[in-house]
Amino acid sequence: MRRLAQIGMCCIFAVFAGCGGQNQPASSEPAKPAPPAIPQEFQDAAAGVLGSSAEVLAHGDLAKTGKTQVLVINRLHRAGLQPVTGALLTRLAVIEKDDDKWKEVFLCDEHLKNPKGFLGGTPAVSVPVWRLQFEQSPEQGLLLFLVPYEEGSTGHPTPVEVRWNDKVALYEALDRTYQHFQGENPILEEIHRDLR
Repeated sequence: MRRLAQIGMCCIFAVFAGCGGQNQPASSEPAKPAPPAIPQEFQDAAAGVLGSSAEVLAHGDLAKTGKTQVLVINRLHRAGLQPVTGALLTRLAVIEKDDDKWKEVFLCDEHLKNPKGFLGGTPAVSVPVWRLQFEQSPEQGLLLFLVPYEEGSTGHPTPVEVRWNDKVALYEALDRTYQHFQGENPILEEIHRDLR
């Protein structure tokens, strides 16, 4: 009888100890919440613009216009790349939902473009790889910082900031002071038209 009482007490102790252990965090750091799932509609729209390797980085009212936009990239995957701050990419697009259709409102491939043309204040030469950092400002919306990337380069090129210009309802590049929009560069448009 005494033996049964000891076993019973051990079982009760184990149950209480087990319950108490569930309330204790496994480590001193709080668990990070999982990133929210990307809606399938946005994934499909991204793939429609940049192909099956498209990666959605942000979505929502990115330009603070009341319209849904999606920031999508083709990330550069190559063995031996040195780690960098931000993302290395070959193409980037911002797409916007207009009624039931998606339209491209900004494109970064070898150049930076909006629907009106090549962005002023951006490199005239083709850039095969860009480094991207971005943030979402409560006042200004999506801020994109793009830098031409050259592996092994020790230079520090100035980032090109691109954001939504409410006055013309387009994404445009800012000048080096990050105060004034540059508009489009018609000379680049002519050069590339002649090359075709």
